[in-house]
Amino acid sequence: MPDIKRIILTGWMVMVTTGLFAQKSPALEYKKADPPVLSFCFYPSTIRMINLKNDPEFNEMVRDIENIRLYRYGEKGLSNEKIQSAMRQLMDKGFEDVLLISGNQQNTHLMAHNDYKGRPVIFGYIIRPEDSYLIEIAGLFNIAQLPGLMARFQESDFINVLELPTFGF
Repeated sequence: MPDIKRIILTGWMVMVTTGLFAQKSPALEYKKADPPVLSFCFYPSTIRMINLKNDPEFNEMVRDIENIRLYRYGEKGLSNEKIQSAMRQLMDKGFEDVLLISGNQQNTHLMAHNDYKGRPVIFGYIIRPEDSYLIEIAGLFNIAQLPGLMARFQESDFINVLELPTFGF
């Protein structure tokens, strides 16, 4: 009888751990294929820390975000071929376009989908002449407020994480 319990327990553990790793983060998959110059991962407490003037609208907007992954590619930029391939793969997985912004020397493309936990995930890229970024936001986020937030970053009301220096360590 103890052997049957051990077999059942082992089978259950294999099924659970396989399920946990079945769906990887799109940002982590891309990062592995094309390593960035700098990586950031923000959680609720660190997201609120960039809000220097304690803007209640910003705090409300990020209230339900679980984490943000931001990968900076610097001058080397994102490989256009690889990013287009990644976006096509995401569409095949059920991601949908939610935001396309082109202009002011910046292109932004964001897509959204619910992950295996049922939480919304936003994935995309920001390309500027001097550098480029991959971004992944897990949790609820009002995408309509993004342009206003980006304008606030320009006014220095926040720590602009896109402008943090890279050090050659």
